[in-house]
Amino acid sequence: MSFGLEPTAHGAEPVYLRELTMQKKTVKEIAHFLEGDLIGDGSVEISGICDIKEAKSGDITFLLDTKFLPHLNTTNASCVVVPAKLNLEKAKCPLIRSKNPALAFVKLVEFIMPSAIPHPKGISKNSEIGKNVSLGEGAAVAPYVFIADDAAIGKKTVLYPFSYIGKGTKIGDNCIIYPNVSIRENV
Repeated sequence: MSFGLEPTAHGAEPVYLRELTMQKKTVKEIAHFLEGDLIGDGSVEISGICDIKEAKSGDITFLLDTKFLPHLNTTNASCVVVPAKLNLEKAKCPLIRSKNPALAFVKLVEFIMPSAIPHPKGISKNSEIGKNVSLGEGAAVAPYVFIADDAAIGKKTVLYPFSYIGKGTKIGDNCIIYPNVSIRENV
């Protein structure tokens, strides 16, 4: 996918995210989630993410480089996320103005694409949890996780194996701490 970027150096064939299982979202929902400014019809449903040149009806795409601006009027995408600095007011499909379209792309993939690998659930007996540790509702602690005293883990946060959480550290809600991550004391 180019998304307004140059092709990868290794020349691999692109993988179009519309081919994967996605949760349909409206443009309005996406704009709200991305904290972007919506221009156009917010009721349009999005069912895929694709390159601006290859997009089809139902896809959302991103304009990350102004040299791809001419494609804005030729894309078949149902929505385009554009840099806020472009100050566009009209296009053939809804637009979402974003301060950082590249970051918005990453956030959007996480928002509408279910995880391909199910996250751990529950608290493993093979983890070590210190004194006065607060575990939020739905938090998951995989085997071989170490959580030091007085740490706080937010709701629905997942700690993968071999992660270390230092004394007094606080981790918010809906976080994923992947294997072998160390978060030191009082973070």
